[in-house]
Amino acid sequence: MSKFDDYFRYTSELLQTRYEQSQAIDHNLTAGEVRELFVEEFLSDMYPEQFVFGDGEIIDSSGRVSPQADLVVYDQQSPLLTYGGSNHFLAEGVLAHLEIKSDLTSSVDDVLTKTEGVKELNKNWVENTREQIDLPHVFSGAFAFEGPSPETLLRQLCEFYDIEVLQEGEQSVIETGDYHWGEVIDVICVLGEYVFFKHTSLDRQGNPTTTMQLLDTGEDSLSGFFVFLAGSIYRGMAGRPDLRSYMSMGEYDAFELPD
Repeated sequence: MSKFDDYFRYTSELLQTRYEQSQAIDHNLTAGEVRELFVEEFLSDMYPEQFVFGDGEIIDSSGRVSPQADLVVYDQQSPLLTYGGSNHFLAEGVLAHLEIKSDLTSSVDDVLTKTEGVKELNKNWVENTREQIDLPHVFSGAFAFEGPSPETLLRQLCEFYDIEVLQEGEQSVIETGDYHWGEVIDVICVLGEYVFFKHTSLDRQGNPTTTMQLLDTGEDSLSGFFVFLAGSIYRGMAGRPDLRSYMSMGEYDAFELPD
């Protein structure tokens, strides 16, 4: 086993132990906040100086506001609006959004609704490179310490998104009908059990093809989740926010220089 695998399996066991210890907390809200902190600390240890981690609302230049987000991974070079004791993240600076659940079993629809609200936000980019940036939606997913069976999760996803499951070997491949791919949740991890993710690739003609897979990752669920999350974070660092699009620019009279 590689050092990489060993690290993530050890960390997975540590997270599970901390989760079990936190079950002694009687207040549900406090327990939920503590478990959000577990995941935030894990990610901040992985990226000690590169990103900002926090909770709050995500906004876009069209005036849309996301539901309250459990955990946002934010580019530290992007402006962060903090007022009234609450964080407001610009959509362009959000590298990933995660909902953290103690038990996903009774919260699937709630999580999918929240991620849908995040994915409705627009991103206005000013390109840093010559390559075309094609990241119109915020990466949005969920991490849970417990969850439904894989079969139940698949059924709930199918009902929510009106999609169909195709079986390919040992993997369940999901294809959407009329639902827009950009609005579908990107990743779901249930610690120690499975990882569900959305994957887009190019076919031989160069056209994007998107599928979703639910993998029986077991003790490697945390590493699978992190690798997929990290790849999406780096893709999101291709440009900078178009801050002018956030301004309410009206028609203004120009001052004339004196003669």
